[in-house]
Amino acid sequence: MADKQRSLKTRSWLRIVGLVLVAIVVDVAVHMPIPSANDLEGMTREPLPESAIIQQGLFLPAFLILTFVVYLALAAVFRLLEVRLPGGRVAAGLSYGILFGGLWLIGMLESSLILGTPVAHELTMGIADFIPIVVLGVLLGAFVASPRPTGEEARHVAAWAILPVAAAVLCGRYVAYLVLRIDSGLAVDPTGTFLWTLAIALWIGFMYWRLAPAIPASGATSRALGFSLVVFGSDWLLYHLYVPLVVAVDLADIVFRVTADVVASSIGALVAEWLISRAPSPTPSGAQG
Repeated sequence: MADKQRSLKTRSWLRIVGLVLVAIVVDVAVHMPIPSANDLEGMTREPLPESAIIQQGLFLPAFLILTFVVYLALAAVFRLLEVRLPGGRVAAGLSYGILFGGLWLIGMLESSLILGTPVAHELTMGIADFIPIVVLGVLLGAFVASPRPTGEEARHVAAWAILPVAAAVLCGRYVAYLVLRIDSGLAVDPTGTFLWTLAIALWIGFMYWRLAPAIPASGATSRALGFSLVVFGSDWLLYHLYVPLVVAVDLADIVFRVTADVVASSIGALVAEWLISRAPSPTPSGAQG
């Protein structure tokens, strides 16, 4: 029996690796036509120097390895959550892919504020990140997710739970801008920086609302930290590791940036869980009268 279970797990992970490779092919295909930022006109800041990885001609293998790790991590988190995600198998995978693809799409727009690249270029890059992540989500839903009739149902959480997480991330980012002095467009474009920060904060709150209820945790604290550290935090860190592949940057800036967002989302998720625990439970239908 144990040998059969090990064989099933091995086949499941081999299937996942195959799906990840398909998503990587899609990723490369949609990114190839997009020009390098250094080749663009309309830059408002001096381009940063190329990374040592590019200078040594190692960008493609480094990119492929990192992308494999990213997609494998996304698949592992999907396996953790999928049985409690609402909807059918493909719908669950699609919503999962949209949530993480949207995080990357919005995240890419920050580059325009920091690097001075045209917004249209970063939007195109964000869409190119979005597409393969959504494809991966759909594939995981279709070929990895458990049959829905045997799945567990996630608890219902009201949409207002987005707000504590979003408020914490918004405040945490401004602490990072003003105190930790992470690189930002705050001095050059304070309005654009606020709008982007608000957008990413709301999206992280939206991810918490949709995904935290599916985390298999025994308590509010473990669920909040599971979201911030595992579901959101691991992906957000991997997302930022693409930056030093392309340009020479201060790695401490990436550490401060990611840490600020993860700590802030943890605080917001803990507050949201506390408020949820104190909110009245919805009355079951038919229980009145």
